[in-house]
Amino acid sequence: MGYGRKFMEAAIGEFGRAMQNDVLDSVAWAVREGVADPERIAIMGASYGGYAALVAWTTTPDVFACGVAASAPGDLARLIESFPPNWEHDLKIWYLETFL
Repeated sequence: MGYGRKFMEAAIGEFGRAMQNDVLDSVAWAVREGVADPERIAIMGASYGGYAALVAWTTTPDVFACGVAASAPGDLARLIESFPPNWEHDLKIWYLETFL
């Protein structure tokens, strides 16, 4: 199941870029709709979501009052270098997503 290859490939080269814009668009929507207080926006994520939280704090610190980053890769190059052998089939896509 899933959204298909085109959907999966849309993320290539977008770490901290277009996918991060989705996070900010969601915040803007929630504030605009009156669902969230712009002074009390928090971000939380694990794994890639944790990475997104770290990027959010460093690139748009004025948007987020607080957050949690669990199991977040702070150094993508080091993460890829430390992949265990059984993740090798995923290595090519990680290189594409991270270093484009």
